[in-house]
Amino acid sequence: PQKSERKYYQHGLFLKNRNVEDDKSDVNGENISQSENRSKNLGRRSALLSGGLSIASLMISPNGAFAGIDVSGVRVEGSTPGSGTIAQQLRATSTPSTAAKPTPAPSTPAFSSPSKNLDPTIATSAPTFSEPRLSKSMGPNATPLTRYDGQLVGPPDSKVKVLDISFQFPFDWLQLDRVLGGIQFVDQRNGDKLYMLRAQLPEDSTLATVSKQWFGTSIFDPKGSISSGINIDEYKVITSSVGNQIVSCPTGACSTDRRRLKINYATVTGNGLRVERRALVDAFEVDNWCYMLVTGSNAVNFEKKGRERDTVEAIVDSFRFER
Repeated sequence: PQKSERKYYQHGLFLKNRNVEDDKSDVNGENISQSENRSKNLGRRSALLSGGLSIASLMISPNGAFAGIDVSGVRVEGSTPGSGTIAQQLRATSTPSTAAKPTPAPSTPAFSSPSKNLDPTIATSAPTFSEPRLSKSMGPNATPLTRYDGQLVGPPDSKVKVLDISFQFPFDWLQLDRVLGGIQFVDQRNGDKLYMLRAQLPEDSTLATVSKQWFGTSIFDPKGSISSGINIDEYKVITSSVGNQIVSCPTGACSTDRRRLKINYATVTGNGLRVERRALVDAFEVDNWCYMLVTGSNAVNFEKKGRERDTVEAIVDSFRFER
C-alpha cells in the first residue's frame, strides 16, 4: 500500500519527510539522537553569541574595567609600533613616576633692606614690616582721602622693632614702591609724589640739633631712593623748624621731637628740560634714626598757594607714628 509522508517538527526545526509506518524505534532513537546533537550545537552557538556580545560591549565602552583594573589608559597592542603587550603596558602605567618635581620659586621677602655697604646716613625707602590697611576718609571740604595705617621696621640694633605709622593722601594717588616693600605714591595727573624715608643721624647729633643742610644731602644723595631714576640738578634747604609732639611709647605717653623743612630742588628730564620742584619734609627721631615723610610737587603750582599746595601740606600734617 502507498505510504503516507508527514513532516515532523521537533526541537524548533523541520525534519525530513518520513513514512508514517517507519519503525517507531527509529523515530524514538535516531531522531532523538539528532535532536540532542542539534541541541548541543545550539548551546555552543548561544555561548559564542554571548561571548561576542561581551566583546562588543567592551569595544563600545572604552572606559570599562575588567577584574577591577582600569584599562582605559592602556593602548591596544598593535595600535602603536613598539607599544608592547597589555601586561607590559599595565606594568608601565602602575610604576610610580620618577620625574623630578619642579622646584617652587622662592618667596618674595616682606621688605627690601638697603645694601650693608651703603652709607646709613643716605635716605632710602623705610622698609615696611607688614601689609598696610587702607581706608577711606574725608578731608576739608568733603575731599575724599585714603588713610594709610601701617608698620615700619624699627632702627637696626634697636629695642624698637616695629613702628606704627599713619597718614592721609588723596584717594586716587597710585602706589609705586609696593613690590620693593617701600612706601611711595604719585598723583598721575601732575607728578606730585610722597615718599617714606629713613636715615641714620650723624654721631653726636639729634633731630633737633643736626644742621638743616644734612637733610638736603641725605635726601638727594645720588644713591638715595629719591634720586633713583631721576636726575637731580640742584637743591637748597629753605626753611626748618623744630617742634614736639606727644606720642604713644612703651612706657606710656612721651614727648618726641618733630622737624619740618621746605626744600627747593630741580630735576632734569630725559630731553634736557629743567623742572623746578618743591619738597616738604616732616621728620621724627627713633634711637638716632630719622624717619621722614617727604612730598615733591611742581614749583609753579606750589607757589600759587592753591589746591596742590594745600594737598601736600595736609599730607605732612597728617603724619603720625607710635613706638
